[in-house]
Amino acid sequence: MIAAVGLLSGVWASEIGKSTPVGFTDDFEAAKTEAAKANKKIVAVFSGSDWCHWCKELEKDYLSKPEFVNEAKKDFVLVFVDSPQDKSVLSETGRKNNVKLTRDYMIKGFPTVKILDAEGHEIAESRPEGGVTPKGFAEQLRRTAKVGPLAKKHLQSFEEEQKKLMTEAFKDMAGRMQANGADSKNEAAEKAQFEASQKMTGQLAEKLKALKAKVSAAQIPAEIAVEKAAFVEKIGSL
Repeated sequence: MIAAVGLLSGVWASEIGKSTPVGFTDDFEAAKTEAAKANKKIVAVFSGSDWCHWCKELEKDYLSKPEFVNEAKKDFVLVFVDSPQDKSVLSETGRKNNVKLTRDYMIKGFPTVKILDAEGHEIAESRPEGGVTPKGFAEQLRRTAKVGPLAKKHLQSFEEEQKKLMTEAFKDMAGRMQANGADSKNEAAEKAQFEASQKMTGQLAEKLKALKAKVSAAQIPAEIAVEKAAFVEKIGSL
């Protein structure tokens, strides 16, 4: 990917990493300064540019498209935090800061797109939804930035409950498999493992069904009806 060269919004002219898409910076502190001056928010893309398949797809379909960049830059300063295998594609700033940034924002997988305020506080995460166009993704980010705090307030507890259900179910499954001899290579052990798996799956399905009903019945502001519907659909697909 051709590096972005020269000034970005008139604030910095330092080296930018070779993997950084045009229109993005890899200088997080400079991005915060620019966002504060321009009264904008930040879109930070955490990527593994030379090894992560979905990172490459995100860049090909969205980050490299002028229609995305031009629309997104109306409201955001765009930052690319890369974790490549080949560190030579990073600028000195990227080599110095990207590992810490990835750790500080507790990035669990790539790519991750975070919307931040000018001080670097997280507002929301986002990803392209439903085959959205590059310009449409920029508009989606704008909307998410606006309703993100409201969605977090009303949906976060449900999201945490869903994650807890999933975590507990798989811990229980691992425990049952161990108790039933996961390393055993006999028919009785395999049958016990299968029955335990089926029981766990059924119990988890019932709990998720109850959570889905709870979320559906919750009184949530109309402004985040789309986010509520997406979360209900997500629960139903698990």
